[in-house]
Amino acid sequence: MSAVIEWFASAGAPRQRPDPMVEIGTGAAVSAWVLRVTAAVALLVASLVVVSGIPALVVAGALAVAVAVAPHGVFPAVTVLLVALELLRRPAGAPSLVDLPAPVTTAVVLYTLHLMVFLSRRVADLSPRAAVEWAALRRGAVPALAAQGVAQLGAVLAIAIAAPQVRLPWVAVGVLAVVVALLVLAGRTLHRSEQQAQAEQRAQARQYDHDSAGIPRWGRLDD
Repeated sequence: MSAVIEWFASAGAPRQRPDPMVEIGTGAAVSAWVLRVTAAVALLVASLVVVSGIPALVVAGALAVAVAVAPHGVFPAVTVLLVALELLRRPAGAPSLVDLPAPVTTAVVLYTLHLMVFLSRRVADLSPRAAVEWAALRRGAVPALAAQGVAQLGAVLAIAIAAPQVRLPWVAVGVLAVVVALLVLAGRTLHRSEQQAQAEQRAQARQYDHDSAGIPRWGRLDD
């Protein structure tokens, strides 16, 4: 008798159905570990053109390992600060492990440090085994290139003004200022366009959820 009562009680309850299988397709991707190692190598390259001794290079190598292991921590910011201070305190013509002209050294440091920060931010919230699509990297590459162009032009302008043997006409300074302003404007425009595209995608997703709210689901009557 109890079995019959349990059967009637279970018949009135909706059946539990398993969750549907969902397959998510991704595009061409690269491992997060590759991006972490690339960020560490970029830091080592910046250190080679700045430091002048093996002990300093060992410290830079330790910081590079820290950036690869913990890109979400304070290590990227600390390394940028240390390399910048080392570059600023070096006397003019001081030797380094990889001797380059002063403008080339500054350009290499700006590019490699920016690359290290850019890649660290992309993998900061991801596990080492995660896959990062190339499309996600390209999405932030254009504003980053605009910022890099502004930094490189600013460095060229600073070196040109600081050089005592170079007489830079103020017309050239004005032209450089206009170019920098245009690059900043282009970067801001691209950033706003990307934000607008993301907002439209979120709005479409919300509209899809709203439209699918009235779709009947499996329940007791469907059985």
